[in-house]
Amino acid sequence: MGCVFFAKRGDENIYWLGRSASSDNRVMSLVLKDPTFKLHRAIETDSSSECDKFLEGYFGSHKVGCDPTLFRFTDEEIQLALEVAESFVCRFLPIRKTAQALCSRATEKKYAIPTQRQMEIYKKLKAIREEEFRLQLRREFLENELKIAIGDAAGLRGIASWSSQVQKRFDGVLFKSENPSLYASYQKEKTVRIFRLH
Repeated sequence: MGCVFFAKRGDENIYWLGRSASSDNRVMSLVLKDPTFKLHRAIETDSSSECDKFLEGYFGSHKVGCDPTLFRFTDEEIQLALEVAESFVCRFLPIRKTAQALCSRATEKKYAIPTQRQMEIYKKLKAIREEEFRLQLRREFLENELKIAIGDAAGLRGIASWSSQVQKRFDGVLFKSENPSLYASYQKEKTVRIFRLH
């Protein structure tokens, strides 16, 4: 089984976040080739890549410089990081896996009766979505302020980049209008479920 791990650099509050195909001591010693880092804690999981990505996003403000693998944590913060990682592995991932398995199943023509617990979840989710909407607007406003400051430059040194790129994209609408039968032959039918709050 693979793992995600935190390794500490000497007596500093600098931690390396990484992942390995195994939590075996021999394997970990090969992964930790830098002698200045010592293994602090490894968390076993079959979804090490997902957990690694989750932790990078969850503790993004703790990153050291531009290195996506180095984080600065106090003793209390590294303990929190470990608890969050274990919760993600033991609680979040199993629930998501179960929910994803239900996504392609055909539904019955009836509604289940919600329990008290499910009503509480509903209220919390409504409040979270409302706050999420407000945060998205706030994020867009702040990002646009930086974009205006960047202007025609490639970015703001040490803050953000906003460089132009040339992309090629497939025009599905045009292809469908000019080749309807060929377009139809490449279509696949599948069952999906759309989750909507009332």
